[in-house]
Amino acid sequence: MKHPIDNYWNLKLSAVKENLEKNNFEVFIADTAAEAKALATEQIIPALDVKSVSWGGSMSFVATGLFHDLICARIWKMPCSGLKTMLPR
Repeated sequence: MKHPIDNYWNLKLSAVKENLEKNNFEVFIADTAAEAKALATEQIIPALDVKSVSWGGSMSFVATGLFHDLICARIWKMPCSGLKTMLPR
């Protein structure tokens, strides 16, 4: 086996996905932040007709660019100019 650690975590991820789906969750898996952003903006958010979003300080949420995009799209009621004060340093 070429990449045993990667294989191990892929098996774990597959099991988590399967268990979530058994409990009626829809599961999306992305390999990169760009893929996660595309999934959220192209599939998840449009399907849910999102009116508002709350944020608990996730650095992944910021890293994907979703934080910025959702504020600027007015899904959040905050001007884009306030973005710099909201981002972690």
